[in-house]
Amino acid sequence: MNDLYKELNRGDGTCKFFNESNLTCSVYNDRPEICNIDVMYKKHFVTSYNKQEFYTLNLKECDALQQKAINKIKTLKE
Repeated sequence: MNDLYKELNRGDGTCKFFNESNLTCSVYNDRPEICNIDVMYKKHFVTSYNKQEFYTLNLKECDALQQKAINKIKTLKE
């Protein structure tokens, strides 16, 4: 799954569209197809997971990435 998202990595494991000032996606309304969970499920993961499993995995990863970003920002402010 990571190879699908490598173009979004700004080089430090963070999405290049992540807005650190307000902890949101800077292009959410016009986000790339790859950032649309329903599209990605149908195109790439429908044979690997049921929809609830895929949603759960995405939520887990999203939470982990957000926490990593928050910790990074806190460290920079200290």
